[in-house]
Amino acid sequence: MKYLEEPRISMVNNFLATNCINGRIIEGKLEPFSCKKGTSDKKLSKSLEDQYAHELATSPKIECSSVSSSPLGSMSDPSTRRLLINLITTMNASFPDYDFSNLRPDQFQSFSTTAEAVNIANKKLSESVEIEHPGFLGEMWSAIEESIKLEECEIFSYVPDMESDPFSEGNLWSFNFFFHNKNMKKILYMTCLARSVGDDSLEYAEDEYDMYNDGDGPQDGVFEWEDDVNM
Repeated sequence: MKYLEEPRISMVNNFLATNCINGRIIEGKLEPFSCKKGTSDKKLSKSLEDQYAHELATSPKIECSSVSSSPLGSMSDPSTRRLLINLITTMNASFPDYDFSNLRPDQFQSFSTTAEAVNIANKKLSESVEIEHPGFLGEMWSAIEESIKLEECEIFSYVPDMESDPFSEGNLWSFNFFFHNKNMKKILYMTCLARSVGDDSLEYAEDEYDMYNDGDGPQDGVFEWEDDVNM
């Protein structure tokens, strides 16, 4: 997956990245990716496609029945396999310290409306980032709309396995969304998690937060944007 540099998304990330609020560290990011694959992605895609083809050939009845009603659809459908591979390669690109290559369709969920995903994100962020940066949510969704055209998207979410992924290890809460626009051949991946300030693993994040707020960053909870970013 090719990461796409987008000024408005980058500006949102400056505020979403690290916030220390009410004894919690909030860490989030928005990452636009083109579905056009690079060399390493092509190798993984070929490997996964061969694996899925082998599974279908050796146990077609079991395989088809077990995933036909999954959030992604039946693995006998090439479009479902492409979608699964795109979601996997997106997560691998976003979290290079983890390997999501063995994920299956039933480890994702789909959303029938944009409002479902928006409501989940707004509920969490209104209790955290919005407090520090009033007006953040409106600007965030405006930037997301400009990037991916929400009403044209399929929306999916990875369901944490509570063992070996970045959404489960010591988090108070987390959410993640894939906004997939087929026409644009693009995925906007949104992730956010909250951890306790007392977690030793977050000392660096806290230092980053302190440095930012002791420097030239916005103070007193005022949400500000660079002058050269058109709203």
